Amino acid sequence: MEDFIFSDLKNATTKGHSNFLVAMGLFNYIEILGGFFFPSDIKDKEAKRFNFVFTDLLPAEYKEVFEDIRNRIAKPYRLLRCGMTHGYLPVTLEVDNQNTEISYSIFGADDENKYDQCIKEKNCGIVLCNNGKNKYSIEIYNPRLISDFKIAFEKLKEKINNEDDYKAKFITRASDLNLDHLS
Repeated sequence: MEDFIFSDLKNATTKGHSNFLVAMGLFNYIEILGGFFFPSDIKDKEAKRFNFVFTDLLPAEYKEVFEDIRNRIAKPYRLLRCGMTHGYLPVTLEVDNQNTEISYSIFGADDENKYDQCIKEKNCGIVLCNNGKNKYSIEIYNPRLISDFKIAFEKLKEKINNEDDYKAKFITRASDLNLDHLS
């Protein structure tokens, strides 16, 4: 399943040029990955799962941009994941300053060379740019975000194998999902 996820994301980016769908899928996968740490009986579990991946599993640059988006604009879960999934576009929600404007750009790659080049050139798959007073743009670089999501995926697997707290939470969550009944 893991191989399918990452090859499908890469193919959808380089061959299908489905930049929006890839970004939306990634934000959903981020929440799902966090779901293997948080049980299903906690309040606001979806946002906590999403936030956990940004703050604890993705490279440090994501925690910085996560906090920057949260402090300047809105909650990243609602802005990125919910907006793309339910509104079919990133959305801005109620912010302290109603004059805040935000725009989005989602970048893919035309071929595998450009895909690899993006990974080498970008430090983070999400960039928040301040374009003037109360004007922001969020740039999403799918190749870099895919690469870093794979790092987060591997980091969680390592923690489940090596840390008792992670292993216990994973076992609880697997039980919630009835994974023991899968063949």
